[in-house]
Amino acid sequence: MHIVLLADNIVKETGFGEEEITDNISKAQAEKSALDKATIDALERAFGKAIIQGNSTYIENINDGKKVETHSGFNMISNTYVKGEVIEVLNQKCKTVTGMKIIKGEKVEYSVMQC
Repeated sequence: MHIVLLADNIVKETGFGEEEITDNISKAQAEKSALDKATIDALERAFGKAIIQGNSTYIENINDGKKVETHSGFNMISNTYVKGEVIEVLNQKCKTVTGMKIIKGEKVEYSVMQC
């Protein structure tokens, strides 16, 4: 079997991602998360995104001969999909940025990983 595949134009794009470094997340985890966000941001800039939303309703009737019970549930699910894929990462730069923020009236130092 021979298959010929044609691709759309290859696009170079830049993305930005940021993740706060907290007590329960390491610097390496924050960097990975920020890089993932930057990759998704670049894909969205290059190809756009699609938001898919769906609803489902679940109803169950239980009859034991004496009474009938009805249980119902409603779920709304929404996902965002990017319309492209990464072929190669040409350059990635990350840096830690520190600053001050006010939480409950107190100044608190914080750090974020920016990629």
